[in-house]
Amino acid sequence: MRIHVMQPVGQYTEAVEDDAADGAAAEVGELGGGLQAGAARDGTKITIGEALEATAFSAGDQPVEPSDAAAIAAAEARASGTDEAPPDGLAARARAAADANALALREEDRATLRDVLADATSRLGADKEVEREDAARVVGAEVRGDPDAAARPGGVAASIATAARLNRGRQ
Repeated sequence: MRIHVMQPVGQYTEAVEDDAADGAAAEVGELGGGLQAGAARDGTKITIGEALEATAFSAGDQPVEPSDAAAIAAAEARASGTDEAPPDGLAARARAAADANALALREEDRATLRDVLADATSRLGADKEVEREDAARVVGAEVRGDPDAAARPGGVAASIATAARLNRGRQ
């Protein structure tokens, strides 16, 4: 038996099939984002801010790490059309959270991705539709910022990559 599960991506929702007969989880997209192409195609494309907010939903309880801050900086720079993120934007907030998390003694004292990204669309100085080049830049930044050279499943890079894939199919 197949069940259709609705998963949010920014303000969009898409159906993902889940094979309930054997309890298998829905097939996840590239980087383990859990969100796949096939969303309702209304012609509207997902922006970088919306994709960052989707991260707050998909990995919101995870503490902010330096690799997340690097990916957020790359995303914010791409959204603003500049080489670097502004010094007082989301990336600065993420870097401060990652630095504080490194010193936090208790798990509950750590800042999460939700804390940093829940209102990303309104905090970005500029925003744009996610394109393949944006995803490549953000994935590269997250991987370079991780000691294991890996992107976090369901994290910033996964959400941006998924948004780029979804946007590719929209006209």
